[in-house]
Amino acid sequence: MPRRRSPRIIALFILASLTTAAFIWVAVPVARGVIHDFGVRDNRAEVAWRSVVPEFGDARGCARCHTAERDRLHSAQHDGIGCQSCHGALAAHEEHPNIGVRTPTSGVCLTCHFEVEAQPITLRTIIPAKHYISTCLACHDPHTSVAKRPPVVSHPLTDLPACITCHGPGTFRQRSIRHPDVTKQADESCLQCHKAGSGPGMEATNG
Repeated sequence: MPRRRSPRIIALFILASLTTAAFIWVAVPVARGVIHDFGVRDNRAEVAWRSVVPEFGDARGCARCHTAERDRLHSAQHDGIGCQSCHGALAAHEEHPNIGVRTPTSGVCLTCHFEVEAQPITLRTIIPAKHYISTCLACHDPHTSVAKRPPVVSHPLTDLPACITCHGPGTFRQRSIRHPDVTKQADESCLQCHKAGSGPGMEATNG
């Protein structure tokens, strides 16, 4: 008498057959889609990639022209940080030097230098509200991260007009282009950074 198969075995066999059929039903269209979209059988993908204009330039290209910045960078804490990390994509500038380079904002600086607990202890960080002033590049050389001390006032200040009379935009002794806008601020704001020095006639200023 032939041996009867267990209903459980038959059910497992049917389930396995249905699973295999479902896998084939799903896998075949997916494989066809991959071949169609990515050009596995032809060079359509290669042609598509060749038509994409690169935004980032060669990391070594900047140093071919900007040797002074390269030398300062290699001798400072910012050594190893690529130019495009701060200046953005530079492929267009590398190909056409007349296209300007974006000056980093304070927000770019704070990407690394904002004080949070996760930052390495060796990385210099700040809390902007407690820092000297809020404009990073007004004091810091971005290629070395070293802060430049504001020039000391070397002349008497008594009986003189407001600082911006001589040091405002378009004047004979105008401020640096990176200097914060002080056209609406009083002399007291200037003297928070620019300390009065010593010399003939400075005694009255220094009290």
